[in-house]
Amino acid sequence: MATRPGTPRKSTVAARGRQTPQKRSLPLGRIILGVIVLAAIAGGLLYWLNQPARVPAAAQSPGQPVPTLPTRQHVEGAVQYSTNPPTSGDHAASAATWGIYNSTPPADERLVHNLEHGGVIISYNPSKIDAATVEQLKTLTRDLRRERVCLILTPRDSIQDDKSIALTAWGVLGMLDGYDEAAIRAFWRDHVARGPEFGEGQCG
Repeated sequence: MATRPGTPRKSTVAARGRQTPQKRSLPLGRIILGVIVLAAIAGGLLYWLNQPARVPAAAQSPGQPVPTLPTRQHVEGAVQYSTNPPTSGDHAASAATWGIYNSTPPADERLVHNLEHGGVIISYNPSKIDAATVEQLKTLTRDLRRERVCLILTPRDSIQDDKSIALTAWGVLGMLDGYDEAAIRAFWRDHVARGPEFGEGQCG
């Protein structure tokens, strides 16, 4: 049978169908570059994983230990303390009521008794912070007191080093230039319920 001109023979078509396309090999330079990139990524990942955990500065407690005064007896009258606010020493026989004081603060001699029981006191100078900041302190105080009741927020006419806010626990003093929620929470976490006469009935 004659084949029409221009029509490929069956054998030729079948041969073409059996042809396997040739695979192109990647240039050696690209392979080397890919290996280098992968090695760099792996090395960077290992370096990052081996780095020590970094704690944000704001989450670290601002408190510094203060040498405690030699006695902690119940006394009447005023006591000369070594820091402002005080952190230890002789004190009144009755502690102050835990909570928020809006105007008249308890006497230092009573507050020191609270510290002895494991409490924390936040003092602020009203002349150095605005009303909005005071409200922030009150909100934070209410929140922390849900964990333990033994927290006092009180105004204070003066704080040493001309600071705005002071944080006190027994033998520890922290100073802030302004409101710092993370720092206050860290101080609370590290020092609450650690006074020399701490007891569950006294500190919630």
